[in-house]
Amino acid sequence: MTTARTDFNLLTQEQVQSFIANDGLENLQFKNSEPLDAKWGFDPLPMADAYTFTTGTKAGYLAFFYSPYGRWIIKSFKSSTDGPTLTHGFRMLEILKPKEEKRLDE
Repeated sequence: MTTARTDFNLLTQEQVQSFIANDGLENLQFKNSEPLDAKWGFDPLPMADAYTFTTGTKAGYLAFFYSPYGRWIIKSFKSSTDGPTLTHGFRMLEILKPKEEKRLDE
C-alpha cells in the first residue's frame, strides 16, 4: 500500500486498519460500487465499494471488497481530488476566522 504510506504516512496494513477503525475517515461519502478488475483472478468477480473521505483538511479515497476466501481486502487507500475537500476547507476557514469583537460603547 504505497499510497497509504506516501499520502497519509501509514506505513503498515495494521496502521491503515487502525486508522479506519478509530474513526480516521471523516465525511465519508459513498462513491460507487463496481465489479473488481479481472486481473485479481477471482471468478466470479466480487464487487468493490469506493468511498471518498476527509481527514483533517486532506481528502482521501478508499476502495475495498470481500474476497471469495472470506476476508475484507483494502484495494486502494490514497489521497483524492474528489470529495468534499474544497467545501470542508472553506468551513475550516470560517471556523478559524477571528470573531469580531463587539464594542462595549455601542
